[in-house]
Amino acid sequence: ERAFDWVERGRSALLRHPAARPAPDPEVAAALTRWRWAKSAEAEARAAGDRLPASQVRAAEREVRRLTRRQSAADGDHDVVSAEVARSTVGDGVFVQFFRWKGEIHATTTTRNWTGAHRLGAAAEVLGLVQSITFALRRVVRASPSRPALDHTVEVQRLIGRLDSLILAPLVALAGARNVIVCPGSALGGVPWSIAPSIADADVTIAPSASSWHRARNVGPQRVRKVAALAGPGLPGAEAECTAVSRLHTQATATLAADATTAAVSRAAREVDVLHLAAHGLLRRDNPLFSSLTLADGPLCGYDIASWARAPSVVVLSACCAAAEAAVAGEEVLG
Repeated sequence: ERAFDWVERGRSALLRHPAARPAPDPEVAAALTRWRWAKSAEAEARAAGDRLPASQVRAAEREVRRLTRRQSAADGDHDVVSAEVARSTVGDGVFVQFFRWKGEIHATTTTRNWTGAHRLGAAAEVLGLVQSITFALRRVVRASPSRPALDHTVEVQRLIGRLDSLILAPLVALAGARNVIVCPGSALGGVPWSIAPSIADADVTIAPSASSWHRARNVGPQRVRKVAALAGPGLPGAEAECTAVSRLHTQATATLAADATTAAVSRAAREVDVLHLAAHGLLRRDNPLFSSLTLADGPLCGYDIASWARAPSVVVLSACCAAAEAAVAGEEVLG
C-alpha cells in the first residue's frame, strides 16, 4: 500500500492544482491568432527553402504566455486516491501501476482483495524495448516497397511480446483478471498496450493516474447523440477516415480540408458529444500547452483548448505524436 500511495501522490501532483477555465478573452484569442500566423508563415518559408526568423514565433509565444498567466482558475482541487479506495473501486479487475525507481522498473497491482509491489527488471532493458517498439511502429506507417508494412508489423508484435513477458504477463497471471487498468507513467506511456499478448482478450483501460481513473468511473456512461469528425490538411487517409466515421452515426458531420479550421473545431467542441480529429500533431516538450494539431488555418494548441467553456465527453485523437508524452513532476504525463 505504501508504494501505491507514494507513487500516486507524486503522479497526481498536478491534479491538486486548479485547472484554468477562463472566460473567453479577446486579447488571448488575438494573440493565438498571431501565433498561428507566425507558425504558418514559418512552415511556408521552410517548404520554400527559406528561413523565417524564429524570433517571430518566440515573440508570439511570449505574448500568449504573458496574457494567460493573468487569468484566474476555476476550482480544480481533487482528492488523491489511496490504495484502499482503489481496491473498493476496481471490482473484478486489476489496476497495474508502473514506476521507475533506482534504475529499475517496478509495479504495484491492486485487486479488490490486495495491493502488492513487484520489482520487474532493469529500466535500461525495458526502456530500450519501448524505444524499439516506437521505431518499429513508425516504420509500419512509413513502409516502403522494399520492406512492406507486414514485415514491420511482425517486428512490432515480436517486441511487444518480449516487453509483455518482462513486465505485464507475470502480473496479469498473478491477478487472474480479465479487466485490466494500466497506469504506465511517463516511461511507458507510448506502448500500444492493447496488443500485448497477455491482455489481448481482456478489457483494457489506460489511465494517467489512479485518481483520474477513479474520477472518470464516477462520471458514468455518456449518451452519444451528436458526432463531429474533422480532417486536417496533408494527412493521407484523414478525409476517408472522417467520412467513414460520419457514416456510422445518424447525427454526424464530416468537415474536411479547407473547412477544418480552428474555429470549426472549437464550434464542434461546444455542440457535440464525440469529437473525432484526424490531423498531423506535434508535441512540444518544452511547453506542452503549445503542442498542436495542424488545421487548415494553422495549429490548434493547448491554450486554445483551455479556453473552451465545454469539452465533448469523448475525444478521439487520430494524429501523429498522439501517444507521445512529456514527463513532469512525479512522472505525470502531459502531451
